[in-house]
Amino acid sequence: MAAPALYLKPVSGLANRLRTIASARVEARRLGRPLQVLWERDAALNCDYQDLLLPPEDFRVHDYCRGVPDRLLPAVRALWPTSRRQAGSAPHAWLRRCLAPQLPARQQWISEDLAARFPPFPPSTDYPQHEAATQRAIAEALAPADPASAMFVSSCWKIGEAGADYGFVRPVPAIAQAVAAQRATLAGCIGVHIRQGDHAEAIAHSPVSAFLEAMQARLAKAPGTRFFVATDSLAAWQHLEAALGERVLRYAHSNADRNSVAGIQSALAELLMLSLTTEIWGSHMSSFSYVPGEIGGLTVRAIRTGATAGRPPGDAGLGSPAGGSAAS
Repeated sequence: MAAPALYLKPVSGLANRLRTIASARVEARRLGRPLQVLWERDAALNCDYQDLLLPPEDFRVHDYCRGVPDRLLPAVRALWPTSRRQAGSAPHAWLRRCLAPQLPARQQWISEDLAARFPPFPPSTDYPQHEAATQRAIAEALAPADPASAMFVSSCWKIGEAGADYGFVRPVPAIAQAVAAQRATLAGCIGVHIRQGDHAEAIAHSPVSAFLEAMQARLAKAPGTRFFVATDSLAAWQHLEAALGERVLRYAHSNADRNSVAGIQSALAELLMLSLTTEIWGSHMSSFSYVPGEIGGLTVRAIRTGATAGRPPGDAGLGSPAGGSAAS
């Protein structure tokens, strides 16, 4: 008899979802369970899986919002089970039969155990510390799982401590072609990710001025250095371009709106381009800075204000490496 499935609902933005799926692939193999991914279009990522990535080879994706008009999305999301209590209602039983008949009524809703297990994180916590703590908390929630029952996990973090496998990240042809066209240009560049649009901690701790100071410090030592800049702020890019000129470059896409398919496709292209640089200088606590480092096996360091602002990346105090390659 086949083992019951591990159902995963990755949530939040693009990098968060990629990170969660990458770890769930490893965890599913460790547990000997088939992986089923429930992909939802919502305000954080209004895009279907198949608009971004080719069909995976080792797990199944339920793109259950595919074809649903935006005006009906709230109703579909409200019906889809997200808790043990909701799953027992008649509408959810109907939805399971229509969208995922193999999603059993009897399963362990691990997601309900996660929030209570997460320790408090002070603002000074950096990304690697935060990730390690969440992985431990989630691993503790998974440990007592009943092997005879399916499991449902909803998270934006890695769900196990065994690593992450990004081998499923195979972009659709249009995105793959955009990335391939930039590969030669990116060779030798330092990747720079500046998050300024919607991440309060990144905006507070990793301002554009800190990046500019670090870039100028590197140029003072290595005048030939070039930087590939990925940012959600046109003003940030214009500030760097005015100061550094041709030493900075970017992917000149036409849409940065995460509420549009084109905007999210451009974001995935930028993420993959960052993975092709030599190292990444990123924003405090932003997964979009760290996931490309894991995909490309690159060192990622956060650029922050305060005591570290004047130190060129590579010096102590700027954060920890993302660690490992995509398959680690």
